[in-house]
Amino acid sequence: DLVYAPCENACPAGVNVPAFVNLAAEGRYREALEAHLDRNPFPMACGMTCTHPCEDKCRRAAMDTPVAVREVKRFLTEMGGHNGTYPMPEVLSRPGDEVKSVGVIGGGPSGLTAAYFLRRLGHRVMVYEGQEQLGGMMRYGIPEYRYPKAVLDHEIRNILDMGVGYRVGCKVGEDVTMEELKAEHDAIVVST
Repeated sequence: DLVYAPCENACPAGVNVPAFVNLAAEGRYREALEAHLDRNPFPMACGMTCTHPCEDKCRRAAMDTPVAVREVKRFLTEMGGHNGTYPMPEVLSRPGDEVKSVGVIGGGPSGLTAAYFLRRLGHRVMVYEGQEQLGGMMRYGIPEYRYPKAVLDHEIRNILDMGVGYRVGCKVGEDVTMEELKAEHDAIVVST
């Protein structure tokens, strides 16, 4: 059985906190960002808005103060990315008969994250969003001063540039039926 650091156990996204913190400390910002992207495609969203439960579990607190994980994440995102463009993971190459088509209902953080991981696995992904823009609560629930929409747009663009398709203003049940989606895709992820 694997044993995880307490900070990693406390991370809701399961990010390998010690890995990206250590790489950042070594000045290996791009690699640190890649370590974060292995589990979470929204590093700046977390760097700006995360409640950092990992810091509550940081063993460093027993000596002085916990590592400022959220601030390290924000810093490495600024240093390891280029104008909001991150070194996104490669898309797995699959034989044609193994590539599945997946429809993701909901273009918020969980739907886009599902699309990210499905695309990384080499599947064709189409996101269906009822609003006019992708982002869900990251767009409509977090104030601009806390997480600028331009940053959100960059983070979403990184996912779409992996080859993820999307339809906005498309409400399931009104603009497209569940039966139509089932006929078009091998699998459906409901992430509303």
